[in-house]
Amino acid sequence: MGPDTVPDPYRWLEDDSEETRQWQAEQAALAARYVRDSGQPDAVRESVLRHRAPRFADVPVQTKSGWFRSEVVAGVTRVVVGREPYRDERIVVEFPAGEPGAEPPSLPWFAPSPDGEVLAIGICRDGSEHNQIALYDVRTGARLPDCIDRVLHDGWVGGVMWLPDSAAFFYLALVGPLSDFRQEVFYHRLGEPAATEPEKIPLPEDFREYILVQISDDGRWATAVAGRRAPVALARCRLSATGRAWEPFVTVADSAFYGHIVGDDYIAVTTVGADRGRIVSVAMDSVAPADPGTWREIVGESAAVVRGTTRVGKELYVSEWVDTYSRVRVLSPDGAEVCRLELPGKGAIGEQAQPLMQLVARAGQEYFVFPFATFTASWGVYRHDRATNRLDVLREPAVRLDGVTVEDRWATSADGTRVPYHVVSRSDVDGRPDRPTLVYAHGGFNVGLSPVYQMQAGVIVDAGGAYVHAHLRGGGEFGLAWWNGGRRDRKQNTYDDLYAVAEDLIASGTTSSSALGLTGFSNGGLTACVAVTQRPSLWRVVVPRVPITDLLGAFRSSYLSVTVREFGDTADVEHLLSISPYHLVRAGTGYPAVYVDAGANNPRCPPWQARKWAARMQAAQAGTAPILLHIWNDAGHGWATPVEVEIAQETEWLAFALNELGVRL
Repeated sequence: MGPDTVPDPYRWLEDDSEETRQWQAEQAALAARYVRDSGQPDAVRESVLRHRAPRFADVPVQTKSGWFRSEVVAGVTRVVVGREPYRDERIVVEFPAGEPGAEPPSLPWFAPSPDGEVLAIGICRDGSEHNQIALYDVRTGARLPDCIDRVLHDGWVGGVMWLPDSAAFFYLALVGPLSDFRQEVFYHRLGEPAATEPEKIPLPEDFREYILVQISDDGRWATAVAGRRAPVALARCRLSATGRAWEPFVTVADSAFYGHIVGDDYIAVTTVGADRGRIVSVAMDSVAPADPGTWREIVGESAAVVRGTTRVGKELYVSEWVDTYSRVRVLSPDGAEVCRLELPGKGAIGEQAQPLMQLVARAGQEYFVFPFATFTASWGVYRHDRATNRLDVLREPAVRLDGVTVEDRWATSADGTRVPYHVVSRSDVDGRPDRPTLVYAHGGFNVGLSPVYQMQAGVIVDAGGAYVHAHLRGGGEFGLAWWNGGRRDRKQNTYDDLYAVAEDLIASGTTSSSALGLTGFSNGGLTACVAVTQRPSLWRVVVPRVPITDLLGAFRSSYLSVTVREFGDTADVEHLLSISPYHLVRAGTGYPAVYVDAGANNPRCPPWQARKWAARMQAAQAGTAPILLHIWNDAGHGWATPVEVEIAQETEWLAFALNELGVRL
C-alpha cells in the first residue's frame, strides 16, 4: 500500500481557501458559543488568571554592563537592564500595541552583546514565531541602521550568536519560501551590509535541521551544533581576521554529542557508549575528533540522566534527572564532585524543550543563575554563589498551591515496562472513584516532561480535582533507550504507557473513566488524538492542543516531513496508519467529548492538521458528546502567542474540560 492509495476524504481542508477559512471561523464560533452556553466561563477565567504563571521563566542574561531581561507589562512588550537582576532597571526598548485593541509584537528572543552595548531582538507580529532581527543602542534606545531582511523561523537557537568582541554575530535564517523550512547560518558584522551568502558549513545533503553556532570565550574557535533531539557538534572553525574555514568535527550516528567550548577543549554530554549520558572532553584541534578513543572521560555514566552542563569559572554545573526530578552537581575540571546544590524543593530546574535549545545559555558566567519550579510552585529564579556556597532567591514564584500533596507512582505498561507518573491533589479532598482527574502527557522527540507547575494543574486542583503528570516512552526522562523505546516502529509503546497510567488510576480508586480527562500539547496533542481514537471508552473528555493528526499528509509539508520521521517514513505506511489519528477514526463510534485547540499561524503543527481530524471525528461520531474545534487567529505554537489570546485559549479549553468532568467553580 502506498500513501496515495489511502482514502483522504478531508484533503480539501488542507487548502487555505476562502471556503476553508469560512468553515474554520464557523467552527471557532460554534466552539466558543457551546462553551459559553455551558456556563461558568467567567469563573474559569478568574481561576486561570489566579493560577496563571509564565510558561517560561523570566531569567536575566548577564553582560559586562548589566543584567537584561524581557517582559510584558500592561500591554507593553519591553526589554530592561539593571545593575543587578530585577533591581534598578531601566527600559532599553519597548513596544506598545500598534493600534487600539491590538496586541504588541512578541519577542521570541533577545540577545545583548557581551559588552552590553548593543541589544539584538527578534520581532514577531502574528504569533507565528517568524521574526526579523532588530538592533538597538543600549545607552540611547535608538535603533541601529543595520538592515537584515531575512526571516528567522523562531528563537530556538537564541536568535543571534555574538562573538566575544561584540562586533559581529552568527544567525540562523530561512532561505527561499518560508514554507520550505530551509535554514542557513549567516555572519553579520555591525555596520556592514547584510550577508548575501551563507556560511559554508559541512552538513549532510538536504539538511533541514537547526544549527547553533558556539564561539569560544577568546574568539578563536567556533562549532556548529546540529539537530534538535540528539544534537551533534558536526563542524568546527578556527576564527581569524582573514576568514572562516569550516571543517567536520565530531560525526556520530544515532547518538548525541553537545556541550561548550572551554579553553582549547570541547566539553560535551554524549550518549556514545552511555545510554543515560556521560561527559567527555575532546581537543578542539584534535586530528581525530570523531574517534571516541581520543576523548577524555570526565564523568562516567550512572543511574542519573545527564541533561546538560553550564560552565561558571573553571567549574562545571551538571544538571541531571533522577527518577524524573532534577539534581545539580558542581564538578571540578577533572570531574571530581565539589558539591551538590540544595535545590528549593522537589522539582526541576528550567530547561528548554529540546537538548539543542539548552545550549543557548551563555557559558562562563560569574554565577550559576537558574529557574526552578515544583508541582506546587511556579518558576522562581535563583543564583548560586560558589564562593559562599549560598543559594540566593532572585525572584519568588508567582504562584504557590497550598495544602496540596504530590504522590509519585508507577504503572506497568503492556510489555512490563514501569512508567512513572505523579498525582497532584488537595490534601483536604477525600479520594473517591469518580474524582475529576486530568492527565497531561507528551511522550516524544526526546523531550523530558519536567515535573513543574502547570497552570491547568492549579485550576483543576483548586477546584477539588486531581492532576496527573505522566512520563511516557518517547520522551527524554530516562535516556536514549527511553526515547528510542517510544519512536518509529516502537511508537505504540508511548500510547500503551499512557493507557497503563489511566488504568492504574482507575484500579487504584483515584478516578473512573467517567471522570477521566486527557490533554497534551504539540506532540502531546497528537498523543491525545491517538488515545481518543484507539481507546475512546477510557476517557470522559479529551483536549488535544496544537496537534499533528495526519502522519501521511505531513510528508507533504517541508517542516513536518522532518518532524514526522520521529514516527516513521513513507516506506512504513502500514505502521503510520496504525498510529495516525486521522486514519484511526472509525465511523459509527461513540467518542467522548473532544475539544481541539490550534493556532492559525502555526508553522510547526499547521491548522489544517487539526481541521482534517476534527471534521472526520464530527462525521464519525455516533454518540452524543460534542466534537469541537477552535483555531485561534493571531496564535501559533504557543511560543509567541499574545497574552490576551493565550488567556482566552486557556479559559475556553479549561471551561470545556471542567464542564464535561462535572466540576463547578
